[in-house]
Amino acid sequence: MATAGAALATIASQLISVIVCLQIVKRRGLPFPFSLSAAKPRLDFLWQMVKLGFPLALQDALVAVSFLVILVIINGLGVIVLPALV
Repeated sequence: MATAGAALATIASQLISVIVCLQIVKRRGLPFPFSLSAAKPRLDFLWQMVKLGFPLALQDALVAVSFLVILVIINGLGVIVLPALV
């Protein structure tokens, strides 16, 4: 069945996994309290995550952009020069 068989097997295995997980949760319950009030976002916690995550995201973005700039410079040298750089 080639690709279609792989897709079908993936969907079937995910369906079986969901059914088994739901049965386990139904039998044992959740290991943590869950309610609608627990799903509300806490703004203080969200602000802490942004304060911590923004510098990390900025650093990753700058590294990616600098890597692209280096690639543009190297590709601009031409095909003949590239094997000498490796």
